[in-house]
Order: sequence, then C-alpha cells, then structure tokens
Amino acid sequence: MGWLWYVGTLVPVIGLVQIGSHALADRYTYVPLIGIFLMLVWGVAEVVVGRRWRWILSMGVLAGCLGCSWIQVRYWRNSIVLFERTLAVTENNSLAHNNLGSAFFRAGRVGEALAQYEEALRLRPGFPEAHNNMGIALFQRNQVPEAIGHLERVLQLEPGDASAHFNLGKGFLQLGRRRKPWDIWNRCCGSNPRMSKRTTTWR
Repeated sequence: MGWLWYVGTLVPVIGLVQIGSHALADRYTYVPLIGIFLMLVWGVAEVVVGRRWRWILSMGVLAGCLGCSWIQVRYWRNSIVLFERTLAVTENNSLAHNNLGSAFFRAGRVGEALAQYEEALRLRPGFPEAHNNMGIALFQRNQVPEAIGHLERVLQLEPGDASAHFNLGKGFLQLGRRRKPWDIWNRCCGSNPRMSKRTTTWR
C-alpha cells in the first residue's frame, strides 16, 4: 500500500513534463513520502515486539526528525542564507547565482550583487533576467552605458520584455537623450497599463 502510494503520487512530479525552470525541488516529495512513512511504520510494528520498545523507537525517530528540522530551518532565515546554501550543495547553478544577486541587491550590497550576476551570466550567457538585473545594478553604480548594453541584450533575447524597455528608456534619459526613451516606451509600454503608468511619472 505504502509503495503504491509513493509511486502513484510521485509520477506527476517526477519531471517527465518540465514545470518551471527548476529540475527538482523538495516540495515535490512531501505527498509521495507519506507512502514511505506508512511502509516504515507498519514494517516496524510487525518487527518490534512490545509497547515499551515501540515507544523508545518512536521517541528516537522523533528526536532525529526534530534535529534535522532544526538544521534545515536555519537555511531559511533569509534569501541570502538560503541561496548561499543552494550554491554550496549544487554546481553551475545560474538561477541560484541570479537569485542570490537579487537578495544582495535588496540588502543594498550592490557590489556583491554584481559579482553574482556576472557569475550567472558566465554560466548562462543568454539569461535575460540576469542581464536585466545586471543593468539595474549598474544604474546604481552610475555605470549607465554598461547598463544599457545589458538591457539591450535582454531585448535581443526577449523583445517583448516591458520591464527591460522601461529600464532602457530610463538609461537613455540619464544620458541626456530625451527623445529616445519615448520612442522605446511608446513602442512597448503603451499596450501595458502598468508600465504605461510608470512612464508618465518621467514626463
């Protein structure tokens, strides 16, 4: 029964059909592992004789689970700790580098954010989100021409990216090219109500 539960509930999330950018995630095992736990509980109940020994074994297992949970929860204190842990246990993970960079950027650690974006792009040169994030971070450093280069790369990869169009327009505005932003924004953001509202604040 437990084995059938495990196999039956694991098949939809086993990766036969890719969902999102991640190949695996702990959450995919939550429901399937109920079957493994049933197998263990029923198996131990048949092997271990005596209520006292069952109670001792149960307390030992519970203590082990509590210890593992205490260790794991520490990695979820904040996004920086979480993605640093992700990079410690994975290799060539461009998504984790990009996400760690975003966490550093939100914390005001722009230099560290740029280093993570650079590593993400080294691993995956055609990563639109990392190019966009790199552009935004470079704006913070007043490296406007370099930022524009990354945002233009985003639009080569994702021509309809309204956020990149908006940020690129801001970049040209900072360079003093006051007509260029409106051409960019009107081309893309006019059909996007949220972005269209943002561009009006720059008029």
